[in-house]
Amino acid sequence: MLLNYLTIAWRSIRKDAFYSLLNILGLTIGVTCGLLLLLYVTDELS
Repeated sequence: MLLNYLTIAWRSIRKDAFYSLLNILGLTIGVTCGLLLLLYVTDELS
């Protein structure tokens, strides 16, 4: 089942390369901001 999901994801990335790159970039920025916020709050509370 996982192989099927990876195959579908790969096809989607190849079909809509710009849209997929934009989504991955947005996800990366969001996760990075979340981790930085978590580190800041942890530092302030300690």
